Amino acid sequence: MNLKSFLKFLSRNKLYTAINVVGLSVSLMFVILIGIYVVQELSVDRFQQDGDRIYILGDVNKDGSRDYLNALPVAWRVQERYPEVEAVCPVVIETMPQHVKLQKGADESLKTTLLMADSSFFSFFSFGLKKGLEHRVLESMQSAVVSESFAQRAFGNESPMGRSIWLNDTVSVIVSGVMEDMKPSVIPSSDIVIRVEHLPTFNSSVGLTNYNNAGSTVAFLKLKAGADLSAKLDDMRDWFKTFYWMYAKGYSEQPTLTKLPDVYFSQAGWPLKGGDKRFVLILTSVGLVILIFSIINYINLTMAQSGFRAKEMALRRLLGSERTMLFMRLLFESFVMVLVSFGVGILLAGCFVPFVNDLLQTEISLRILLTPAGVGAMAAVIAVLSVLSGLLPAVMISNTKPIEVVRGTFRRRTKMTFSKVFITLQNVVTIVMIACALTMYLQIRYLIDAPLGYRTENIIDMWNNFDNPEQSSVFRNEVRQLACVRRVAVSQGTPFNRGNNYSGSYEGKNISSQNINGDSTFFSMLGLEIIRNNRLAPGEGAFVNEEFLRQTSLSEEAPYFHYYDREIKIAGVIRDFQMANITHVKEPVFMKVQKEADINAWNILIEVQGDPYEAYREIAIVYQRITDREFEGKYIDQQVMDSFDSQRRTAKIVTLFAGIAVLISLLGLLAMSTYFIRQRLKEVAVRKVFGSTTNEVMRRLVRTFLSYVGMAFVVAVPLIWYFMSGWLSDYAYRISLSVWIYLTAFVFCLIISFLTVFWQALRAARTNPVKSLRSE
Repeated sequence: MNLKSFLKFLSRNKLYTAINVVGLSVSLMFVILIGIYVVQELSVDRFQQDGDRIYILGDVNKDGSRDYLNALPVAWRVQERYPEVEAVCPVVIETMPQHVKLQKGADESLKTTLLMADSSFFSFFSFGLKKGLEHRVLESMQSAVVSESFAQRAFGNESPMGRSIWLNDTVSVIVSGVMEDMKPSVIPSSDIVIRVEHLPTFNSSVGLTNYNNAGSTVAFLKLKAGADLSAKLDDMRDWFKTFYWMYAKGYSEQPTLTKLPDVYFSQAGWPLKGGDKRFVLILTSVGLVILIFSIINYINLTMAQSGFRAKEMALRRLLGSERTMLFMRLLFESFVMVLVSFGVGILLAGCFVPFVNDLLQTEISLRILLTPAGVGAMAAVIAVLSVLSGLLPAVMISNTKPIEVVRGTFRRRTKMTFSKVFITLQNVVTIVMIACALTMYLQIRYLIDAPLGYRTENIIDMWNNFDNPEQSSVFRNEVRQLACVRRVAVSQGTPFNRGNNYSGSYEGKNISSQNINGDSTFFSMLGLEIIRNNRLAPGEGAFVNEEFLRQTSLSEEAPYFHYYDREIKIAGVIRDFQMANITHVKEPVFMKVQKEADINAWNILIEVQGDPYEAYREIAIVYQRITDREFEGKYIDQQVMDSFDSQRRTAKIVTLFAGIAVLISLLGLLAMSTYFIRQRLKEVAVRKVFGSTTNEVMRRLVRTFLSYVGMAFVVAVPLIWYFMSGWLSDYAYRISLSVWIYLTAFVFCLIISFLTVFWQALRAARTNPVKSLRSE
């Protein structure tokens, strides 16, 4: 099919060509990236060969919450009792990075992530092995499997097989296998996999036969083909009550089974990786909206140019071309435009992959486009877009009667029918997205800035992950000498990480309570408000918060509380403060004030003064000199901000797409106003001949386009209320949907529209009427 006339048309109408190609390419870039991200999210754990038979054993707690953690021996006990279970694999995910050494006592260490699992891990799951046999790779207690990337980082081009890795000063393992870097799974990607039997070495509260730590292990069960264990969950609950304290004391009420492929979007929570299905839907919806914008622009601009193309088509009709031939020609032109834009979109996607990976905290690979499914999907998208973009213009232009073109009635009809609808629709979406982005930003700032009941500014929280106590002491003493450091404290837990859970019997009631211990500097540094102080000696008794008194039904004057049979003196009462962030429910807490030397510290808190960035740099230098490792401390207010990372990412993405929507809408409005005003030049000239001033003409032209924004605002208001009221309802601590949010979005869109149209309207109003009426 000859495209010579189409290419000549594009070269003569450069604004039309540029806006269509840029608009379609940018929107297709986002559609490509979002499409790959969505496919990857929906593919998590779909590669597991027996995924439809693998389940995670979880619990429904007495407060209605769900979790996927159990005590280490639970999985093995379940396999012994229920014949439906073919195999089990308890897995312990160490979320804190470990620093391992390749030689005992070496100064240099490597930062790694550690996974502890049953010896059947690689035969249970389908994580690929590059070296080693599935059934034997973890056969020995000293065996370890390392990832390809870690092997390269640690051993370079040398073979890692048989090499030693020291996990600490007393525990070493020998590399017995190399695995592929772990595919997307609810199990976080890890550098080293070792036997779960090592766990008591790292956590004394865990044993291979005791159930003390009920939050240590993820219990994976593989059922026999065709087996159904769900019918026996009530029996399992009653059985658990006979030996498992979480059920015996009523903290957990019902066991659950969740199929592995369903876990990712089930809000599994720590330590498993999870996805947000609503976030995926929002991302998909926003991407489709941007694409629809571009299609609307294409249709809008093509219809605006239809008067020029109609002359060509009318001439072809007079020369004998059939309507069907003209219709197919116009669809083919649409296909060419979409194909070129899709190619440019792929190139842009390749350039923006690093930015998107950082924004979404993922790893997008464009290689998926080269798979048979990817090629088929691209072909389908191009075909559908070609039809959607070109169908309406093709129908309108191919059905044009030559006499309509001669009279000029075709151009007048198209400009009055389609342009107003499309411009108004674009403005509706733009106003809605601006309002949504603004609402999300305000809500997230409201959550981050919410008062927590303790100080968070200028306080660095770091794990006490030194090789030995002497090294930790040296670090604390040296840091205290820095001019930028005001004071240093040690603790077992912080309000943000919630310390340690002590579920048990308090005053005869089964209560889940948190425990945080620290020195006196820790309490004063955080500014915890003591509303009653019984003046006990350091280390004697425990402070309790108001929520603790409420749940135990104790009075503020109570001298002690009972934990099982133990009588613990109450050192005082602390005003309630927020654990984690503002969205977390209030919890009962008891806290002990101890001398620094008596605390086996988990955390070191450093309060700084002056420039916080410079202070952080100076502390990092000291830490790196002592440990030869990178400093990983964080300011507490940064920890709070990071806890809303998912919401912040959503807001950033919506803001980004709102900006793209504004850009595409602006381009469409620019092109449409150019052609719309060009078609009204004769009307403008006549009005000026009959006495209208430049300002009057300009106001009339601008008012036409601003009226579309007004109509769009009326439609957008209920949509904004519907979407944002639903989103805000998920937060107990939330902003109100102020009228200023609606008005800000409206005024912003109004200003953009005004600035886009103003200069063209001014130029048209100042045009000499003689130039416009010369041909009449």
